[in-house]
Amino acid sequence: MPARGRQMLASAMALLVACIALPAAAQTPRELVFQSAFGTQSQPVALERVRRAFAIASAASQRDPANEEATVIAAAAQGYIAKLTGSRTEALKARRQFDAAATRFPRNAEAQLGIGAWHLAVVHRVGRLLGAVIGASKGRGLAGLSRGVALGRDRAFAPGIAGMMLVEADPDDPQGRAWLEQAARAEAPSVSDRIIQRAAAQVAALLRAGNGKAAQALADRSLPFGWFQPGS
Repeated sequence: MPARGRQMLASAMALLVACIALPAAAQTPRELVFQSAFGTQSQPVALERVRRAFAIASAASQRDPANEEATVIAAAAQGYIAKLTGSRTEALKARRQFDAAATRFPRNAEAQLGIGAWHLAVVHRVGRLLGAVIGASKGRGLAGLSRGVALGRDRAFAPGIAGMMLVEADPDDPQGRAWLEQAARAEAPSVSDRIIQRAAAQVAALLRAGNGKAAQALADRSLPFGWFQPGS
């Protein structure tokens, strides 16, 4: 990666560490997932936190099916369990969780993003043909991301995540670039919005400078659990 790309990556990671200094006692499922995604680089620690988040959120969702937060966070946690374990069984569970969350709460941006991310991540990892064996489709992935961005209420998180996912796969993707620019201009009321907005703006700047490889690397690193590499 060129020096400018390395500098931007270091800056983005410093911001992540600074912004997520949550107290150890802060243990809501969302906080556990957030800390796991951005606040540790230990696979065992991250997996333990995500599993705990899933257990808490899943129990809350079962007690109260109208609990939108718990339902969506349980699905997200299941998706990250699949990523951290590399398990096909866990991946299929994650798809069912996301589909159920989106069916129950069709206007939830995170549920739609989760569906899109699941399809694209599977296709990116194993290819279209093998992905199709377990029901993954690039078209469904793009549709899920598009719905998530549309439902994101003009906040930076949804277009930032969606844009970085597309640029991670292809730095020349025009929709990915457009979503990154949208995220850079959007409102950022929460810590997660600000983290993703900063990363999206830096990736967009690299793309405008014609540095696609550095942009691709930074997008990959800046997504949730971007520090994790299978087998590490």
